[in-house]
Amino acid sequence: MRMRTVLGSIIALLLLACLAGPAAAITAFGGNPFYRPPLTSVKQMKTMFMEQKEDVRKGLEKAGLGEVYDSLMLQLPDAQVATVEYYKGKKLQWMFYRRNGKGPVLIDRDVVWESDSPFAGFEFFVDHNSKRYTFVVPLVCGNLALANVGPIPAPVLPVAAPALTPTPAPTPAPAPTPAPAEVAPAALPFAFVADVGYLYQADPAHYLLLRGGIEYPLNDNVSLLGMVGVAPKLEGIDGETAFLLDVMLNYNWTKMFVGVGLGAWLTGGDSDLDTEDNDLDIILDIGYQFYEKPDAFKLSGFIELRSAVDEFSDFDLYGRVGAGLRFHF
Repeated sequence: MRMRTVLGSIIALLLLACLAGPAAAITAFGGNPFYRPPLTSVKQMKTMFMEQKEDVRKGLEKAGLGEVYDSLMLQLPDAQVATVEYYKGKKLQWMFYRRNGKGPVLIDRDVVWESDSPFAGFEFFVDHNSKRYTFVVPLVCGNLALANVGPIPAPVLPVAAPALTPTPAPTPAPAPTPAPAEVAPAALPFAFVADVGYLYQADPAHYLLLRGGIEYPLNDNVSLLGMVGVAPKLEGIDGETAFLLDVMLNYNWTKMFVGVGLGAWLTGGDSDLDTEDNDLDIILDIGYQFYEKPDAFKLSGFIELRSAVDEFSDFDLYGRVGAGLRFHF
């Protein structure tokens, strides 16, 4: 009964934490580009859309605008594209990106540009079902972003103007050269991760969970996680402080993930006692990412169940259940 109460409390706390979702503040582009190399011309941008059209379709579907895809691809070849600068405080409804420039298209919502320097981008619009969608593509990363949605403006009828004596037009001042956007350093092919959490054993024993390692993407949705750490025993009549060597295979959705794997639970205790011997554990993780600062930091919550292979039938006694926070750097 006590174990069910603890597990229920952990799940409730995790679900409450997942409701938080602040805007993604960005100060530099280039760490998680949708496209490489940086864009230098409108022609190159249009070619990018043609080459990446399947990923563009998937990205629009994730953003909830899958029905706009056909209009985008039909209108883009003849679209009027302007080079614009966006300044600090500019808000974008969402933005494409790929983690470390690889893998599936991901979406960040409520993006805010927070750098003191402006960023340059290509801006164009697409008309669909009486609405005008204004898109922007930062030159340095090719990440498609939605800047605005509004009604299609009514056509302006020409009005005959009275004849005037023409006057020479003043010579326009030269346009200022846009300041280059800050470019983030090349990203590593893997991410550093660290876990902080709590494990409960019904026998009973209470443990702190501390471990760290790396996460390496294998394909669009699957990543390999390797971590080492320690589980200091906090209290309880059984169990010992354990050193951990864990390897897990994660399946990642946009925000959620599920991981399965094996882990070494090394106590150096009495090998004749199930609560103190060294074990090879089966591990199951279920988690949710509820905060991200692109190119810098992510925070997820997770629930973990682990049991020794030879004690699986006695999970109600020796299995460990817990939860924690996972930090991605």
